[in-house]
Amino acid sequence: MIEKTKIVKMNLSVLGVYIRIARMEAGISLRKLASLTNISHTLISNIEKGKQTPSEETLKDIMNALNLELNTSEDISTSMEYYYKNIFLNLLSYKYDIAKELIEKLESKSELFLSSLEVVNYNIIRSLYYALTNTKSVHDEIMGYEQVAQYLTLEQQQLIYFINGVECLSNYMYSASEKQLKHAISIGNDKLDVLINEYLVKAYLNQYKFTDSVSLCIKTIEEYERRTNYLRAMSCRLLIAKVYLTIMRFDQAISIVEHVEEFAEQFSLQYYLDGCYIIRSGISFYNANYDDAIAELDKVVDKKITGYSYNRFRIYLVNKDDRLYDYYEGIINENDSLLSNSRKLLIKVLMKWQNKEYRDDSYLLEIDELKVLAVEGNDQELIGLSYNLLIEYHKENRKYKKALEVSEELLKYKKIFLSLH
Repeated sequence: MIEKTKIVKMNLSVLGVYIRIARMEAGISLRKLASLTNISHTLISNIEKGKQTPSEETLKDIMNALNLELNTSEDISTSMEYYYKNIFLNLLSYKYDIAKELIEKLESKSELFLSSLEVVNYNIIRSLYYALTNTKSVHDEIMGYEQVAQYLTLEQQQLIYFINGVECLSNYMYSASEKQLKHAISIGNDKLDVLINEYLVKAYLNQYKFTDSVSLCIKTIEEYERRTNYLRAMSCRLLIAKVYLTIMRFDQAISIVEHVEEFAEQFSLQYYLDGCYIIRSGISFYNANYDDAIAELDKVVDKKITGYSYNRFRIYLVNKDDRLYDYYEGIINENDSLLSNSRKLLIKVLMKWQNKEYRDDSYLLEIDELKVLAVEGNDQELIGLSYNLLIEYHKENRKYKKALEVSEELLKYKKIFLSLH
C-alpha cells in the first residue's frame, strides 16, 4: 500500500480525478460508495475534488471498493513525461508516422499507466493522437474527463476541449466544434493556441464564415512560420484554397494550390499533394470538366483522405457515369470506411434523388434526418442540399404549400458570411 509520505506529495487533484472517474465508470454514486466503505460521502467528495488528503486507511478502503490498484512509482511519471512530450511534438510537426510508433509503444504499457496517477495524461495524449489523425472515435474515452475538467490542470483542460472540438469536426458538428475550440482558446496556452486556431478555421469554413476563416488562417500561418512549422502553415494555405473553391474564385484557389504543390514536391510530401489534387478535382467538377476531375482524383495516393470518396461519388452521379452503381455499393457497404454515418446518409439520399429506382419508403425520412443533422451542426452546404431536396420532393408530389413552408424555413438557416476582397 502507499506510504503516507507519498500521499502528501501526490497531486491531490489528480488522485481525486482518478477516484472520481473510476467511481463514475462503475456507476456508483457518492452515497453508495460511502455506504460500501463506511466513509462519509462528504469526505469522499472532498477527496475527489482534491480538497482533502486521505489517510492511508481511507484510501485503501476506497481503492478496494472500486477494485483499484494505484502505482506511484516515479519511473511511471518519468516514462509518461517522455511519451507525452514526444507524441505531442510530433503531432504538432505533422509527423504522424512517428507519433503512431510512440502511441503503439505507449499502449503496450497500458496496464502500468492505467493503474497510476498518470492515467489522465495517458488517456489525453492517446485521444489527441486519434482525434488529430481521425483514425478512431475517442468521444467515450474523453467525455468523462470533461465532467471533471475543473479539477485538472489548465493544459489538461485545454486539451480536453480541443479534442472534443476536433471530434465534433469529424462528425460535421461545426457549431459545436466552434464552441469547444473557443472554450479551449479561452483557457490560454500560447503553445497550443495556434493548433486550436487551425481547427477553428475549419469550423468557420464549413459554417460559411468565410471572412473569419481567412483572417484567422492568415494569422495562424504567420504564427506557424514564426515558429518555423512550415508543414502546418502549408496545411492552413490549403484551407484558404478551400474557401476560394467554395465561393468559386478558382484562379485564387489555383494560385495557392500551385504554391503548396511546389513545396510538397520539393520535400516529397504526398499528403499535401493529395490535398491539392482534391481541390483541383473540385474546380474541374464545378466547371463541368468531369474527366479532368476524375483524372485529378486518380492521382490521390491515400484514398481515405477527407473528401475523396464523396467527391468521386458526386462526379459519377452528376455525370451519369457507368461506374456509379458499383462505386456506390462499394462505399455504402464498406464497414471500415472513414466515411461518417452522416456522409453515408448524404450519399444514399443523393443516389435516390438521381435514381428513382433506388427510392423506397425511407427516402423522405432520410432527407428529414439529413436536414436535422445539417441544422444541428450548422453545416451550411448540407443545409442547402437537404432543404432543396426536400422542396423538390414536395413539388414532385404536388404539395406546393409544403414546399413553400420548407423554402421559408430554409431562409432562416441558410447564411453566407462573405465580405472577401
